[in-house]
Amino acid sequence: MSEYVITLNGKKHSVFLNGGNVILDGKEITAISHSKINGDINLLKVNNATYEIPTIIRGRDDFVFVVNGLKYEITARTKLEETAREVMKNKGGGGKGTEIKAPMPGLILSLKKKEGDEVKPGDALFILEAMKMENEIRAIKSGRVKKVLVEKGQSVEKNQLVLIVE
Repeated sequence: MSEYVITLNGKKHSVFLNGGNVILDGKEITAISHSKINGDINLLKVNNATYEIPTIIRGRDDFVFVVNGLKYEITARTKLEETAREVMKNKGGGGKGTEIKAPMPGLILSLKKKEGDEVKPGDALFILEAMKMENEIRAIKSGRVKKVLVEKGQSVEKNQLVLIVE
């Protein structure tokens, strides 16, 4: 089962995917299918209703959908990505820089930035393998990598300091 957090027009929703089943905020949606018609047009079928949905992709996890003339701004992240984002948001901001910590125990598969590199919000900082899943940890603020405190292949504990961005 895969767990996601979908932010729709500023409100967060929990989504579980288990095979062909979708559970949205605890409610199961049984008859759902999706297909891409072309480029930025998607076809979504929910129960007996069919929707042709124009889609604008703004980033890796940011989208704008238009359904029946209404615009929906959506951010879609895995539960782990959302948790990591919240942890980093709550840990950052001091005058000494933003401390980027591991959101859970795991293995550093790769470091995407090195000391001195510039980062922008959304830039990948490192890949953390946890529970047999690869999780890309991204920057939430602009800055420069001041210090990298781990190496590729190193195991880390939850809340272990990985790098500092200032």
